[in-house]
Amino acid sequence: MGRWVVPDRWMTKGEAALQLGKKLLVVWGGIRGEEAEIRVVGETRSQLHGTWVRAREPSPHRVEPICERYALCGGCPLMHVDTAGQVEARRWLVGSALRAAGLARLEVSSVHASPVGSEGYRHCIRLGFGLSDQGRIRLGTWARGTGRLVPIPGCHLVTPVLRQVMKSLAHHTIDLHIRPWDAETDQGVLRRALVRQSSTTGEVLITLVAGRRIRELQELAERVAGGVSAVTGVWLHVDTGPPQEIFLRGEQGLVGLQPLLGKEWIEERAGDIRVRVGPGDVFPSNPGVATLAQERALERLELAPGDSFVEVGSGAGGLALRAAQLTGWALGLEEIETAVTHARGAARAQGISAEFTHGRLLDLLVDLRRRLDGVRPVIAVPGGRRGLQPEELQGLLSLRPSKVLYTSEAPWAMARDLATLRDGGLQPGPVELFDSHPHSARVTTQVVLTAPDGGQRGRRAPRRKVVRRS
Repeated sequence: MGRWVVPDRWMTKGEAALQLGKKLLVVWGGIRGEEAEIRVVGETRSQLHGTWVRAREPSPHRVEPICERYALCGGCPLMHVDTAGQVEARRWLVGSALRAAGLARLEVSSVHASPVGSEGYRHCIRLGFGLSDQGRIRLGTWARGTGRLVPIPGCHLVTPVLRQVMKSLAHHTIDLHIRPWDAETDQGVLRRALVRQSSTTGEVLITLVAGRRIRELQELAERVAGGVSAVTGVWLHVDTGPPQEIFLRGEQGLVGLQPLLGKEWIEERAGDIRVRVGPGDVFPSNPGVATLAQERALERLELAPGDSFVEVGSGAGGLALRAAQLTGWALGLEEIETAVTHARGAARAQGISAEFTHGRLLDLLVDLRRRLDGVRPVIAVPGGRRGLQPEELQGLLSLRPSKVLYTSEAPWAMARDLATLRDGGLQPGPVELFDSHPHSARVTTQVVLTAPDGGQRGRRAPRRKVVRRS
């Protein structure tokens, strides 16, 4: 027999929870406010872990998960909750974080829905290679709680083409008998795969991550590309580093990539701008929501000709390129060198006056302070999973921005950073939410902070920087 409880909060990973004595009971499959029977399945020093068994009276938001591997995979922790309930959960998480940071008065918008719905929205997926209990090669995602690989050939979140690619990769890896990499024994080959499809052209770019290169990888690439016509590029990254990192990057943010076949990048669109996304670059997995968030950001920033716009963590450069169309100039700062190369190429190809440079954020901010002396820039910055470091926040404030666009998927880190920026003299506006990851608790938050003078830019072109090519 289990025990009956009523969870009173949501966790950032999507479970419901409540305080039970000195420990927090975290409930998989639970719903905040629903009285339910819980079976405790694990315990740590500070938490009890439970699984939902049944409800005394089911929440009006409870639905049957559409995926048979919902509980085993764990990648969709809110799939047992309807759309309205998922929206409530995300708003509750953001509101709780803001209250804890002393920002309870900030307005929190309703959630902007994913334009393509809650299925087939993911255009990028990270997969792992491993062995089953019987020693068979398998491809899949990492299971909730155990870390074992779970095959997900029918995943509801990814596009139909990505499902075809996953099946093809698994089939040909098994047929060629390419063993998974074992870090302890330094044996095997394949570790991970990153598969990305363009929402604009439909083309697919595959990056294989391996512990070593063998000739069978070339044949694997050719077989997959031959079987799925959408695959236009396959690349290899040799990496024996920590398993939690998808790519091993050098000091300059460079990912060591080797071509196996096809294209170096695929094309995406940001509004009417074309951007290039390479095998080691970062681009949102839900392009529809990313475009929607960009459009809202540009509306809220009210950019005008002569403004100096700076995007920190510019990635493929979509927002900076779109901003440059409005201002006449924009600058993107990025730690990944290949992304900078692709962003520069996109700017040249479309005749857009935008610069892109790569390096460590703190070093770039110091250089930027000299270039923007006397200029009040508009700055876009991503909070990341852990938020910004204190020295990064101070570097940002030292630029005396007229406005800051802060975007994040980590509500608690966002709230902490907003409080620091507020204390530094910037006034945060309403928090807008975007449903970038349906069926999960993850939500994209967007806030525009304005200087106390109302955001007067003091428009003047920054000092130009000559970019020397090696």
